[in-house]
Amino acid sequence: MRLIQTVDAATVPIPEGAPAMKLKSTLAALLVALVAGLVPALSSADAGSAVQADVARLTTEIAAAHDSLLADSSSVTADASAGNKVAVRADVKKLRADAAAYLPPIRADVRQLRTDVQAARAAEVGGLGKSLRASVVADRQAAKELRQAVRQARHAVQALRAANRP
Repeated sequence: MRLIQTVDAATVPIPEGAPAMKLKSTLAALLVALVAGLVPALSSADAGSAVQADVARLTTEIAAAHDSLLADSSSVTADASAGNKVAVRADVKKLRADAAAYLPPIRADVRQLRTDVQAARAAEVGGLGKSLRASVVADRQAAKELRQAVRQARHAVQALRAANRP
């Protein structure tokens, strides 16, 4: 029999060829190897799902901003074309307030998306580009439509100002 000393200085007798210690050592080594193999795989899956969640959230926010700001800019354009200065001022205030409410969260989501894409690339997650391309193209198209509507409202307000000058 062997004697083994524990942390608290007590000695414990261990029978010769005790398989329990070998089994515990083998299981511990196997567990460490399993964890070392699974952690990168799980983190890459998390990076890919984080990117997809970011794109979904960004698409939702862009759609909400697009609908609200497009309606605001259309009302500015309509009131400016009608020559209603009071309504134009109110509509421009509403447009600015809505833009101030919608744009900072969108910018924050874009920054988060960039960070998560970098993490996904570092984790070598493949196939994200093809699966997310349609969402990105739709988001860019919505932003382009919104810029055009705001530009059109700006031109209508400028035309109203020019018409009222002596």
